[in-house]
Amino acid sequence: MYNGEEYLSDTLDSIIQQTIDDWECWIIDDGSVDGTKQIVEDYQLKDSRINYKYVEGRRGPYSAANIIFPYCRGEYIVRIDADDICMSNRFELQSEILDNNKNINVCGSYTYKILDKKPIKKQKKYETNIDFLKWNLLYRNMIIHSTMMLRNNWFTKLGYYPEKLLSQDWYVWIEAAYSDCLFIIDKPLVYFRIHSNQISQKSISEQLNHGFIISKNAIKNHLDLIINEESIKIFILTIRGIHSSNHTKVKQAILDFIYIREAYERKFKSENTNFHFYYFLFKIIKINSKNLSIPKIISFYYLLILKKPKALLFPFQLLINSKKKYNHF
Repeated sequence: MYNGEEYLSDTLDSIIQQTIDDWECWIIDDGSVDGTKQIVEDYQLKDSRINYKYVEGRRGPYSAANIIFPYCRGEYIVRIDADDICMSNRFELQSEILDNNKNINVCGSYTYKILDKKPIKKQKKYETNIDFLKWNLLYRNMIIHSTMMLRNNWFTKLGYYPEKLLSQDWYVWIEAAYSDCLFIIDKPLVYFRIHSNQISQKSISEQLNHGFIISKNAIKNHLDLIINEESIKIFILTIRGIHSSNHTKVKQAILDFIYIREAYERKFKSENTNFHFYYFLFKIIKINSKNLSIPKIISFYYLLILKKPKALLFPFQLLINSKKKYNHF
């Protein structure tokens, strides 16, 4: 946490109000220069379970967090950012999942949003089966960091967060999914706050660059496939609605996404996420057709149908899936 005074009280109140009380809270202060320390000290006078550690200088969120994890004595570690809010039954529901399923080491959940200080009770739903999570986490992170609960011993063996990059929660979700030990509760347990001062808003460019590396490494480590970094950039930028004007690079990205899918199917022999594969392929074409000539746009579709003739059936699949409760990406 850095300069968290504006929303910190809301976060701490949500922890104190949990339906179970067997917890301790560790706050890592990454060199704040505002009133964060005074707020924490006031809470410590009211609740002895709240602990605080201040570190000099700016280490970054993941390096700072890694300092505090060895102090955590509990069986489980719960992550929450200093601007987000836990629902009162969050600890109870997630710990029940881990208590009753020893094969699960990491548990997340859906979220509600808060725009600055205005709650919005609209949840972004996605499928929570492990095949969906494995496939989608290769090129996008749809799970909010603040929903994470982990087994302490599993996280310790993982080595905590790799410290050099942002978006390292994405790395943890990937490792859990490909170890078949990830579970997502399909109900909101956290209010995720969106505001201009949060890391994901202030460091968008840096986060994107680090995201390219995480995705590339995941594809290499779990599919034994080396993909052109420019293609991965196009995947991630497409998710954000940002187009590339380089026709040749987009064509290569289409081919590379097909190669990724073929490698995934060879390794996991699963067709459960075919719809999501085709949906995103068409999205790559749609987003990256902006400002291109009609012949160049047609060449995208020609390449797609040449490589994947089943893409012709996608409009019918889209019609069927439009009635499902999940958001498409």
